[in-house]
Amino acid sequence: MKLAIQHRLQFLVDYVYPADRGPYTADEIAGFTAKSSFKVSSTDVSNILSGELTAPNGHQLRALAQVFEVPIEFFETTNQQEWDSYVTWIKKVRERLSPAELHAARIDNWFEKRQKRRERRRKSIRQKGDSTS
Repeated sequence: MKLAIQHRLQFLVDYVYPADRGPYTADEIAGFTAKSSFKVSSTDVSNILSGELTAPNGHQLRALAQVFEVPIEFFETTNQQEWDSYVTWIKKVRERLSPAELHAARIDNWFEKRQKRRERRRKSIRQKGDSTS
């Protein structure tokens, strides 16, 4: 599965914003990244959304992931099942939760994904250790 960063970011813009207003603008998104370790300019946000910037660097993707409170893997996954789970989760959460509940659900999802990554890493390390014995 190959889905351009443009479409991934547009999906977040379309679905991840407070219930009492419309989607964030490129200027607002850029402003939110100022709080992260790497700032993304509003021009870069606009260029990603228009498809002019097709390969943002890792720092930019991390900053955008922080803004929308999704794991960095949201921008990187090539696994269709994993992508579908992100889409389903974001759509469901958007439909039924208040802003505070939405924030809490994103945090819970982040911890769940982190735990799964750690489990995969531990399994990989154990398998490598078993093969060298």
